[in-house]
Amino acid sequence: MMIRFDTHSDDELKLHEASYSMFEDANYPIAFFNTDGSVLNLNGSLLRLLDSLMIDTVPDQINDLLLIIGDTRGIPAEIFQNNHTERPLFVNINDVRISTIEKFGPLIHNEVVLGGYVMIIDISEAAASFDERDRRLRELINNVGIGIVILNQEHKVIDTNARFAEMLGYSIDEMYNLHIWDWDANMSEAEIRETFSDISGAEGTMETRHRRKDGTIYDVHISVYGAKLKDEGGSYSASICVCQDVTERTEMQRRLQLSEFKYRNLVENSSELVLSMNEDSTLEYVSSNCETLTGYLPNEIQGRSIADFISVEVLDQIQKKLQELHDSSSPVTHDLALTHKDGSEHWYNIRIAPAFDIDGIRIFIIHALNIDERKEYEGKLEYLSTHDQLTGTYNRRFFDTYFDKQFEIKKYPLSILLCDIDNLKAINDTRGHAEGDEIIKSCAQAIQSTLRRGDFLARMGGDEFVAALPQTDEAETLKIIERIKQSITNVNQELSDSWAKLSVSIGHATTYDGSSSIEDLLSKADTRMYAQKRM
Repeated sequence: MMIRFDTHSDDELKLHEASYSMFEDANYPIAFFNTDGSVLNLNGSLLRLLDSLMIDTVPDQINDLLLIIGDTRGIPAEIFQNNHTERPLFVNINDVRISTIEKFGPLIHNEVVLGGYVMIIDISEAAASFDERDRRLRELINNVGIGIVILNQEHKVIDTNARFAEMLGYSIDEMYNLHIWDWDANMSEAEIRETFSDISGAEGTMETRHRRKDGTIYDVHISVYGAKLKDEGGSYSASICVCQDVTERTEMQRRLQLSEFKYRNLVENSSELVLSMNEDSTLEYVSSNCETLTGYLPNEIQGRSIADFISVEVLDQIQKKLQELHDSSSPVTHDLALTHKDGSEHWYNIRIAPAFDIDGIRIFIIHALNIDERKEYEGKLEYLSTHDQLTGTYNRRFFDTYFDKQFEIKKYPLSILLCDIDNLKAINDTRGHAEGDEIIKSCAQAIQSTLRRGDFLARMGGDEFVAALPQTDEAETLKIIERIKQSITNVNQELSDSWAKLSVSIGHATTYDGSSSIEDLLSKADTRMYAQKRM
């Protein structure tokens, strides 16, 4: 049968003739049919197909025609709702199975569906090429180092690669009989069904454990992708799972966490404050013992600049130490005075070592140890090295250093007093050294209370003291001597009647330009002091 076209002009007639020529000469079989399924027309390719199938009589109904070429499904009803569709079909010609695709669509005139068409397209070459690509892809998937499994809505295996079967210890054939709960060691069947009720919507990553065929357990990282797949029966929900055995990685992480826990426990229970600082002086890590040591909570310091917590002078010292690290990879140490949250100042020995974070960025690890006790002890040692233990005045050693500096800074006129306690040996011999010591201390107090700020007093020996008076001429020196004598009189009035009285001989000397050495001044003062003793 032929399709008849209404023609109204030569151009339209030519157009219809051209369309029919394309239909008739097409390389693939085409049939037209009306809405009740009656065959309207066949092209030459379809007639040749029927001839190869030994069909002499063309059926009147399209469904009978489809049945002859091996399609038992009938025409799809949706084409009469102005829809197009296609489906695979295998046609057997002379015992050769040929892959084809049936394409169905509506025939429309003036926006009215009058019938439909079917085209049968030979895709055997494309299918063969696809099969080859599929073979190569499956070979690649089977040899990749990660497991891949595809599950249907019932959580049953519908496809898998060799690596996943190997990971579980099953053969490929055994895998097709398994559900996910047969190997998941963390979740039961009920939990899996509830959690993954819509398997096509499952997507993301997770860490879980799998059970091998022999019952052993291993850690696995899974990436899940929900999908809609198709086969000859239509589309269906599926889940593609990419699985990687991470047992070694998990064990390494566990060991790393244990090591980190031990290190943190060591750091946080240490007497040292531990910090990490980047090159911008931002504190990136602060050990938790920070509050105990400084009063600051770690989160009050972390993320802020070290400059927010130290003085400009201390910051300058730290920056100088950091500069040393640019020239050497060896740690540097330094003693610094740091201010706690309550405002109190404390001494720390800091050790700064260069390091690199996990991104390879240079940082500095700082260990800070409180050394208040050490500094206090050092201070005591320093005090003892420069002071007389009995009187608290400076000693002879410090006196020599002091006078060297006075001559360097040239605070002239410079005067000295040489004070010697009278009869101290007799007091020690007759009244005991305890009373003699009290006389010495009383002498030191009497002189010190008279001296001005900036003056200097040192005990030179058993009964001898030297006072240095910067920027003091002889006239002013004589006035100070008189005040010392008055102070001694006052001390004697306060002493018990049973105690020996304090008596001091004083000599003095002055230099106005530094032309006299300290030895010259002491000699001149000593001469005047002994002249007084003889009076």
